[in-house]
Amino acid sequence: MGATTLVQDEPVTATPAKAPPPSPADAAGPARRRVRLVFFALMLALLLAALEQMIVATALPRIVGELHGPDRMSWAITACLLTATVTLPVYGKPGNLLGRKGVFQFAIVVSALAGRARTMDQLIAFRAVQGVGAGGLLTGVQAIDLSCGEYTVIAAGYPPAASVLRVTGGGRTEHDLQLGHED
Repeated sequence: MGATTLVQDEPVTATPAKAPPPSPADAAGPARRRVRLVFFALMLALLLAALEQMIVATALPRIVGELHGPDRMSWAITACLLTATVTLPVYGKPGNLLGRKGVFQFAIVVSALAGRARTMDQLIAFRAVQGVGAGGLLTGVQAIDLSCGEYTVIAAGYPPAASVLRVTGGGRTEHDLQLGHED
């Protein structure tokens, strides 16, 4: 009763057992790690922006003294801040048209130019170009959507924490000048 008779020419196939579907915790693991990695990279970009705006401004009297241009120090400060302020809102449209990642990477590369200055005129010009990069860094970090509220809170607390670097850099510069250390 109800027995199955096999014919010799028919292949016998067993139905494979279905594997249990992956749990949501397993699927979210790599995605969560990637979000943390992206967030860490964005925080490094904010650190770069903080360094170029704060520590360079703190050490600028010494830099300008070595380049023999103390009468034009205000130009070096103003050039960076002015171009950063002007380009901050401009970066949105290229980011939408060309992609945020490429525009953000461009801003990082442009931000590194001021260290190549050998004269006061070059320092002023490179600080202006560096301001263009700084505007892209600040806009890029905010434009790259992490869609996770806990990271936004951490990012909001990052600039005040970076302000400590300015005090540290100023103290180091002042301490080295008092001791007569010339690097």
